[in-house]
Amino acid sequence: MNRFFNLLCLVFTLSVGTVFAQSEEDREMIQELLRQAEEVKEVSHDSALQMGQRAELMSRNFGFEDQVYEALALQGFIYQRMGRLDEALDFQLKVLAYNKKSGHDKKLIGSYNDVGMLFFDIGNYEKSRSYLQKAIELSNEIADFAGAKISLMNM
Repeated sequence: MNRFFNLLCLVFTLSVGTVFAQSEEDREMIQELLRQAEEVKEVSHDSALQMGQRAELMSRNFGFEDQVYEALALQGFIYQRMGRLDEALDFQLKVLAYNKKSGHDKKLIGSYNDVGMLFFDIGNYEKSRSYLQKAIELSNEIADFAGAKISLMNM
């Protein structure tokens, strides 16, 4: 009985280790795809967008929520470069919602800036100012004066 239990524990440990190793390989593969998309985004919007979409899909399938939102942010940036501002805003608002719940204050400041600048580009200056003001307030709250400086320059 004891020998069976030890064998069962060994099998479980090996399988968990394999799953963990596989998930790290999957995470690295997605990160590489995002890196490649970043490299080509100025040259080929379509290729970068396809890579971002693939990275998003893979991240969702593997349950890597942080990488889902990294892929969404990339796609939003590409749509912005393409002049498709409403689509860019949809993506960046999703990223903002994620950053609000994740507790990453510096990423949240960046999201407020991104959304604020998109509203500016769309011509909604009141909303732009509101989001940039939130970025400044949070920057001051956490003593991120470099972040506050960027937000102030955006205003």
